[in-house]
Amino acid sequence: MPALSAYWPMVLEALKKSLPPSIYKAWFAGLEFYELENSGRKMILQVNSAFQKNYIEKKHKATLQRCISQYYPKIIHFDYFIKPHQQELVLASSQQNTNQTHLVSPSFVLHDSDLREAANMKSIAEYLPKRNINNLNPKYTLEHFIQTSGNDLAVSVAKAVIQKPGGAYNPVFIHSDVGLGKTHLIQAIGHKIIEQQPNLRIRYCTLETFFNHYISSVQKNRTGDFNSYYRELDVLLIDDIQFLKGKEGTQSAFFHIFNELYQLNKQIVITSDKPPKCIPGIEERLISRFESGITIDMQQPDFEGRVAILRGKLEILKMNLEPVHVATIAGKVTTNIRDLEGVLNRIQARIHLLPDKKLNDQELDKILSQSELSGTINVRVSPSLSLPPNSGQRNMRLSTGVESIIANVAREIGVTFEDVLGDSKQKDVVYARQLCIWFCKNNKKLAIGEIAKIFGRNHSTIIHACKKVDNTEIKQEILDRIGV
Repeated sequence: MPALSAYWPMVLEALKKSLPPSIYKAWFAGLEFYELENSGRKMILQVNSAFQKNYIEKKHKATLQRCISQYYPKIIHFDYFIKPHQQELVLASSQQNTNQTHLVSPSFVLHDSDLREAANMKSIAEYLPKRNINNLNPKYTLEHFIQTSGNDLAVSVAKAVIQKPGGAYNPVFIHSDVGLGKTHLIQAIGHKIIEQQPNLRIRYCTLETFFNHYISSVQKNRTGDFNSYYRELDVLLIDDIQFLKGKEGTQSAFFHIFNELYQLNKQIVITSDKPPKCIPGIEERLISRFESGITIDMQQPDFEGRVAILRGKLEILKMNLEPVHVATIAGKVTTNIRDLEGVLNRIQARIHLLPDKKLNDQELDKILSQSELSGTINVRVSPSLSLPPNSGQRNMRLSTGVESIIANVAREIGVTFEDVLGDSKQKDVVYARQLCIWFCKNNKKLAIGEIAKIFGRNHSTIIHACKKVDNTEIKQEILDRIGV
């Protein structure tokens, strides 16, 4: 059997026929076979310079891939080795400002942007963790993740990934505002895959950890170990990819690792606080890779979702809380899940310190006001508020009882009096409006037509609102709380 390199002249001949003579002579005549890796699935080519490598990658990668596959059908990925006398010398500053010179492949160059970032860090992490450490937090499991209308698509995709890693959804890119459960969900995926397929190699890490590993590998001249560590994974879970911004060398390293794993149908799950195109300082080729799979936007939970989350957290904490207090917290803390947890932690501390004293409404209000949560409504609305000036046909005078209902429901859900009587279609506002309609019909015994005039809606909308609330368990808790 001929040596594997014996087929390389045939590849060059195919390239010569596929390219203009001037292009072939300038860029491909000196291209050499170097070695095969990954059981013959990856080819390393030797080039004279990083400039030659970059030109081939940008202009003729598809042609090169096609010609290689004719004679090396197992190859699914190729990389480059720069001849030693052409390799770049890179100055890498240590944290003691000691200059060290490293001879590294251009794929592992410490750009100025990476060095500045490393210099600002207090310490560089240990080089690479042991291979059997997946870095998953034991409390972030799928069983403890509460599914709501804001994250149901993300949960469905997560379950599909767990059933078939590297299957239909790859890569998975999950983005949301802070505190909505991205880190929990991505680690829950890892836990469940390990549970079902313990033989798979899984790694969860933040982008900061990946960055630390990259910097350390270049400084210690161990880029080969870094490469093999990440490229041999079956599942890569990367959290907070937005911090890749501006780190040119790290972006290049991540790009090649991403490509390798993707070509081998290895599962990649990424989280960010922004969608791919909105992350500044990220190369277009990376954005394109991120968007090649499925992108999911996790939304803030609505009122009922926040109630479900609170009940789930209470069960985990083994805490008991009055249903009306759960409703109050869900109505006032509208920012994110992390802030909901913060309120529960404060309540837990208070219960621990005063176990014999029952938590009352006033104490809960004090805890909520001390939380200083952005977006939280802590002001009690006066029932004497006038209607909003642009309320259109809603210019009739409200009875004190109806004003009281609207004011108190608005307070408990965490919206304003004006919101309820306005045209906002935000979920919390719509739910508060539906509750008010239901209370007007069932407690104040107002006619459908009269309610329609108050809220500026048609008869069918009023009937729909009443039916919607009839199927909602939380209405009785709100009813008890506002005393109507």
